Amino acid sequence: ELFKYTDFKGVTVAFVDRKPERLKVVKGIAEKINDALKWDIKLEGYTDRREALPGADLVYCFAAVNYKESWKMERTICLRHGMNPYEFHTSGVSSLSMGMRHIPLVLDLCKDMEELCPNAWLILDNNPLTKILTAVLRHSKTKAFGYCNGHELEEMGIEQILGKADLGASVIEAKGFEREYMVPGGQISVQQIGINHMGWIVSIKDSETGEDLYPKFRDIAFNSPLKKIPLGYRFSVEMYKRFGYFPAPGDTHIAD
Repeated sequence: ELFKYTDFKGVTVAFVDRKPERLKVVKGIAEKINDALKWDIKLEGYTDRREALPGADLVYCFAAVNYKESWKMERTICLRHGMNPYEFHTSGVSSLSMGMRHIPLVLDLCKDMEELCPNAWLILDNNPLTKILTAVLRHSKTKAFGYCNGHELEEMGIEQILGKADLGASVIEAKGFEREYMVPGGQISVQQIGINHMGWIVSIKDSETGEDLYPKFRDIAFNSPLKKIPLGYRFSVEMYKRFGYFPAPGDTHIAD
């Protein structure tokens, strides 16, 4: 996100990771991108968040507690008892377990923010987002809001289906991780309502002319073979046919 928008040019960013070797890698990658784009961001790195927080205006939280081991265990337990965990970032038993691992960490972060940067906003990009944000709003004085870049992914997918973006084979079959590094072309304006990981697109318009593109989008989505629909939006098209509005933000989240 830092290198997608010019608003971040010239800011100071402090990365925090309790593992020095991982912090070095992430900071190193950011430095290379910063130099290549001439973004003029001042980059710092800390293993103790309390060293990074004083004077902060925004605190962006994207943490993973014991992620690899716990995710595998939760999935195994769910399958053993006949439950499909799928992605389990948002709902289900495994999401509850994930929330229990992350809520204490985030509330501890909020305590430090109340002391060291009481005027800062917490940008929470941590799943299960709704559960953690609810805990923060109920049990902390920290100013906070939830953020998910799903709106970008959805706008990008709609652009591609409408033919307003490159639809080469590499794009159509791009995996979710690859799509995280793509950006919308800005040719359309979409309006979405709903909750995190389960929203509905209620308006699609041309950014320049204001033309309503939903009828054209419907025609293409309903009449194109699924293999022509970008990977990650094919189940969404089936949902669209059933419910009358295109869901967001992509197959894995809405299926969850």
